[in-house]
Amino acid sequence: MNVAKVALILIFLLLLIIILFALTGLDVKNPMVAVERIVAWTVRFNRTANQMMREFFFSVRDTIRESFQR
Repeated sequence: MNVAKVALILIFLLLLIIILFALTGLDVKNPMVAVERIVAWTVRFNRTANQMMREFFFSVRDTIRESFQR
């Protein structure tokens, strides 16, 4: 593998780690605060995605029911 590619990948990974620390507020001495924040984000995203999928399937179901009732 080319040395430049390896250096670029390492720089990119380091940048991702820095962004993760900045977004989550991860503190090395007390990481539980950031872990709780990440879990809360995941739960919120899961609920939102479930609600959107449920509304989509209900709208498809209602459309199919209405087409057969006529």
